[in-house]
Amino acid sequence: MSPIRAIQLLGVAAIGVLAGLACLNNLTDYNSNFALVQHVMSMDTTFAESTVRWRAITNPALHHAAYWLIIAAEGLAAALCLAGAAKML
Repeated sequence: MSPIRAIQLLGVAAIGVLAGLACLNNLTDYNSNFALVQHVMSMDTTFAESTVRWRAITNPALHHAAYWLIIAAEGLAAALCLAGAAKML
């Protein structure tokens, strides 16, 4: 295996591991990161008279759906990167 190929392999594997750890962290400590997603989507720290507050999403069901979408995307990215690294090997 050439050194360039080995570096590519390690890079893809590292990204896969990092995404997998992020997914695992979000699954095992759901509430701490969910609070951040809820805070961002609610836009609760913008000025009350701001003209962009119409974009705020305050529905808790949509907060959970968005958070699960984030977790699923992290898991998919991890699986694809690790599968790609295995194929490169």
